[in-house]
Amino acid sequence: MSAFLFFMSSGLVAENEIQGNIKNKHKQELTIAYKNKPDTLDPHRFNVGNSLNISNIFFDRPGSFDEGERLFKQSIAEDVRLIDIENNIWQLRLRKGVLFHDGHELTVDDFIYSVNRIRALPHNTNSFKVYVKPIVKMVKRDNHLIDIQLQAGYAEFAGDLTKIAILPAHYSHPNNQDTFNDGQTLIGTGTYKLKSADLDQDMLSLELYDKSWRNLDAIERVKIRFIASDDERYQALIDGDIQVANMLSPLHLESLQKKGFRVFRRNTTRVIFLQLDTFRKKPTHIWHHDGSEMGSNPLQDIRVRKAISLVLDRQHITATVMSGNGSPAGQLFLDDWPFSSKNLKVPEHNIERAKSLMKSAGYEDGFKMVIHGPRGRYSNDESIVVAIANMLKDLKIDAETVTFPVKEYFRKAMTENRFSINLMGWAPNINGGYTFKNLFLLPDGDEQVGLANSGRYSSSRLTDLIRSADKHFDQSYRNQLYRTASEVLINDVGIIPLHFQVANWGMANNVTYSPSPGSWRTEPDMFRWSEN
Repeated sequence: MSAFLFFMSSGLVAENEIQGNIKNKHKQELTIAYKNKPDTLDPHRFNVGNSLNISNIFFDRPGSFDEGERLFKQSIAEDVRLIDIENNIWQLRLRKGVLFHDGHELTVDDFIYSVNRIRALPHNTNSFKVYVKPIVKMVKRDNHLIDIQLQAGYAEFAGDLTKIAILPAHYSHPNNQDTFNDGQTLIGTGTYKLKSADLDQDMLSLELYDKSWRNLDAIERVKIRFIASDDERYQALIDGDIQVANMLSPLHLESLQKKGFRVFRRNTTRVIFLQLDTFRKKPTHIWHHDGSEMGSNPLQDIRVRKAISLVLDRQHITATVMSGNGSPAGQLFLDDWPFSSKNLKVPEHNIERAKSLMKSAGYEDGFKMVIHGPRGRYSNDESIVVAIANMLKDLKIDAETVTFPVKEYFRKAMTENRFSINLMGWAPNINGGYTFKNLFLLPDGDEQVGLANSGRYSSSRLTDLIRSADKHFDQSYRNQLYRTASEVLINDVGIIPLHFQVANWGMANNVTYSPSPGSWRTEPDMFRWSEN
């Protein structure tokens, strides 16, 4: 018996030592290298991935999703519900005891302040204004309860809450986007608070907030470095200068695994697709083979659009260009997404059918054109554009490829609508209007719609479906309208879906990662030190 007790106690001592070692390790600084650096730390400025990846660390939103952003999860809001359908009044109840990084408790005043600040900021093509525009009136009931009246018939408020980052009302946050970059007014309710910031030096230092409402046993100190080059992030990980790197190339991941590093992959909702200029009667980047102007825009002919879609070998792109780190797409949404249609399949690669369509459209001899894409925004984006250009040769389309740095690319694509065919990525959320109104209504700065519709695609049938879905409070019926909208869009080849991205992280062998279910963004509070 005494021997058994000694064995048990020895085991407990050993386990306690392991747990103690890991606890001490949590005090060590973890360095994470991100590929994309935000233009600003202002959480209300730009609704784009590089900004959201960072603002999500420090700021919470009253709406939050998990399981691929399909279900509400625990957030700073305890409840949101429609209480008066006739007047479209919703009630939002905030969680009690949520503290900002300066110790002040979050209240309804902070929500009101954040909504009004978003309204007051200058307009940009990636603005959050669209999510607060439907709000007509806000009435504070107590410190944690507020009634919010929306425009008549607007039904997607719950989804909009996932986009409104909450800032403390007792701070003054000027409209200058550089205000947050020194870190002095970057006060949120997230797991980490900002210790220091120097975007010019590509560096942020984070410190665990010991009064966070999440109460996670996270690593206490985290440093974030922004390293745009895949090769440099990979080498920094090999050299031990960092412990985590995101968005590495498939070849880098394979090499890391051979060297004993850990690799974590996760499917994402981000779909990569081609946008087509169906708006202009005369194209800007399509010519006859001799360089002369074309009298009409071939992309306005659905037969040409279908031919381009059919000639693209999506299996080759995912298997070879993406080295298996992607899955072919036939629509904007994953199969189990509520807006996904079972009637839409990945188009079969069919060169002969594509040639026949080109011939019937009068373009049997093809034409000359330019395909545009970003440089370093999406995984292997430049290689994807080159692969597409090579496939178009089967249709006698002589395609040149031109890529731009990310910021310049999106300005030319979204603000200036310069391109004929361009590569785009989009990550839908549970608010169907977020995808359909941004991508498939004609651009309207006053209404804040169509801001990502680079090709200015428009369909009266699709527009009617989008407008109708906006006004229906029955979620099931609204989902059906969006499924029908998906079919109208894809059958008309308004865009050409290519594949869904796979997110990845390379890690030192003493680091583990367990992100929230369905999440594919980098979450510093989900990394842990472990025993080798």
